[in-house]
Amino acid sequence: MDFKLEPQTGLLLILSMPSGADIDLDSISAGKTPLCLHDVAFGQHRLTASAPWQSARVITVTVADQVPQKIEINLISDSARILVETAPTGAVVTLDGATIGNTPQDLPAIASGKHTIELALPGYSPFRNEFSVQAGDQRTIKTTLAPLPAN
Repeated sequence: MDFKLEPQTGLLLILSMPSGADIDLDSISAGKTPLCLHDVAFGQHRLTASAPWQSARVITVTVADQVPQKIEINLISDSARILVETAPTGAVVTLDGATIGNTPQDLPAIASGKHTIELALPGYSPFRNEFSVQAGDQRTIKTTLAPLPAN
């Protein structure tokens, strides 16, 4: 008699918030969430979820039987979000020396740490502010620009 032994495997359904996270299983790319992994060998596995502007999460998963496992991973932002508003609108926004655009401006991915923001609009006094943010912060920088005196 000839016997062919098949390894026993399990099934993992991996979801993330936000969706679309890159998943590595034991340091090998497995795809993006939502993801269904078939034929995962029994035993412990290292699962890494990562996405732009999010802190990577590493978890250990144990596959012990053929019952499908649902794994939900919540990623945490590694940056801050800043909303910049001026009255009047249309001021040029410069962050740490780089021109970003005009107000109103939503800056969804600002690195943690100290920053300098400058707001400039012809006919108005420029505005400059230094501030610090931490990952996960959401802040609004709102100012009324002062008109320059007429000549």
